[in-house]
Amino acid sequence: MKNENGYTPAYPLTEDQIDHCERGGNYSGLTKREEAAFRAMQGLLSNSGGVIQQSPISGFHWCNGDAKQMASIAVECADAILAELDK
Repeated sequence: MKNENGYTPAYPLTEDQIDHCERGGNYSGLTKREEAAFRAMQGLLSNSGGVIQQSPISGFHWCNGDAKQMASIAVECADAILAELDK
């Protein structure tokens, strides 16, 4: 499966769907890379013992990283899965 560096649409429109769209509009939606990165970020943030933890005294706080680090890891995961799929 060639992913063109992850920049092909994650959910491309069919020709029939395109015919019903306004011509000239951008209806490509998320790229495969964006979709994979969002899903990786969702997984990283859902770990209850991970990067965001709750304290009854201080509420929710970053614990083992910050937002920029998590975004970087999520994009790295997305790039890795797309590279693996291109093999």
